[in-house]
Amino acid sequence: MKPIQALKICGTVAAAFLVFLGAQVFFEFFLIVLYIAFYSAVGIAPSAEAILAFALENAMLLSFVAGVATLSVYLVFPVVLKKSPLDFYNIKPVRLSSALVLLVFGIAASSVIGVVWELLPFPEWAWEIYNETVAEMLAGDDLMTYLAVVLMAPLVEELLCRSICIGGLSRLTPKWVALLISSLVFGVMHGNLIQGSYAFVCGLILGLIYLRYGSVTASILFHMGFNAASYLLSLIPEDDLLLSLLAVLLSFAVFAASSVYVFLDTRKQKP
Repeated sequence: MKPIQALKICGTVAAAFLVFLGAQVFFEFFLIVLYIAFYSAVGIAPSAEAILAFALENAMLLSFVAGVATLSVYLVFPVVLKKSPLDFYNIKPVRLSSALVLLVFGIAASSVIGVVWELLPFPEWAWEIYNETVAEMLAGDDLMTYLAVVLMAPLVEELLCRSICIGGLSRLTPKWVALLISSLVFGVMHGNLIQGSYAFVCGLILGLIYLRYGSVTASILFHMGFNAASYLLSLIPEDDLLLSLLAVLLSFAVFAASSVYVFLDTRKQKP
């Protein structure tokens, strides 16, 4: 590959990440400025605590709007590079049966990884940060929260970490190197030790699904199921130990069965 082509690939990957991060920072900053300006106009100086509380209350709205903005910019990438959006992002249809399995696979994987991570010796401060993050996410029991976490996040993150990152870097390095790099970046994006570490493992699974199916559609479906699991599992009463145990056992069984299904479903394709 010519140096100019390699530079173009690296530049595209870097630009995609900058767009993602820039959208998150810009809309959070913009909303906070509006909040301060509104209260300043009526002669009130909001405290730092009030500003932080306002940002947290609207975190899902900010995430959704930033996701829409990011997707809008991502639509420009193929145009600039004179490629079809479907080819550039590796968007291909997945059979209905496979789509359903991938959704359930994602739900089961979230539960399995959660149980395993509970057994690992993470420091107490890491669990405190993680529990606060999850509590804030689950506190938003509204449509915007579901749209941001279950719909928008998988769409944006899969196009970024799988289509652009793996799709681009695999042209420069072996696919397993591109897979590791994308998974590591995916973990770092989640911002704390526990979330980041299991996001790294989830990224490996997502990357393998993307490579096995040769389609970002497959990894998006798994990702949607994975993110939806937190809300589904929260419906189980905390004091119902029997139901919780059955849910865990079922998750491990579904995880194993789904893994075999994906392998057999893609056995004719080259990973």
